[in-house]
Amino acid sequence: MPGYVMHLATAEKTIELLHIKDEKFINEFLLGNIVPDTLKGDLKKESHFWTDENFKCFVRKPKLEDFLDKYSEYMTNPFVLGYYAHLLLDVEFIDKYWFKHFLFYNVDMQKAALYNEVANVYLKDKDMVYKREEFFSDKMYYGDYDRMNSYIIDKYKVRIPKLYPVESVIEELDYQKVNPTLEDMLKPLREKADEITYPKLKVFELREIELLIDDTAHKLADIIRKTYI
Repeated sequence: MPGYVMHLATAEKTIELLHIKDEKFINEFLLGNIVPDTLKGDLKKESHFWTDENFKCFVRKPKLEDFLDKYSEYMTNPFVLGYYAHLLLDVEFIDKYWFKHFLFYNVDMQKAALYNEVANVYLKDKDMVYKREEFFSDKMYYGDYDRMNSYIIDKYKVRIPKLYPVESVIEELDYQKVNPTLEDMLKPLREKADEITYPKLKVFELREIELLIDDTAHKLADIIRKTYI
């Protein structure tokens, strides 16, 4: 799934496209964009609106329809809009990036879909196969988030949202209990590197990540503009 800096960058681009100036709206929209990832492990099934069926799979995509069925009447609330934006980027990331660049195989190098069966990852761009544990590690996949964070923060002028109580109707996540986790997530943003360089990545194609952020922000802005503003 996208790193939280990607979520904040998409939020910032959306705010720019919609010309939003209200600071309260902006802060709560930014908070909504990152709170789903404050839950860990199996709890993310609820916070990310994964179905029982796709929870068994390695590629877990939020069901946006379920979120809208439950919370559409609250979609003028910036926190709820931000939460929806998080789920939307997850969907776009899977559909437009993962399925384009990665293939997943079991120990016998047969295509695998179930979470417990995936043992190998084929990276199409490099025509290389990696063990699942090696691929999803700080050396490769997760390390790329750290390597590109400062660049993305600088390009999209990512702001650190202020952590304060907000009125949340999202039953799948108790916002009042996530502030310590949010502080841990946002700490690296406070330690932003002074010198911004174009990062050398092991897994991701940065230009495609930028395109994904921009396209998702335009899609989200159109949805918000036509339906909720």
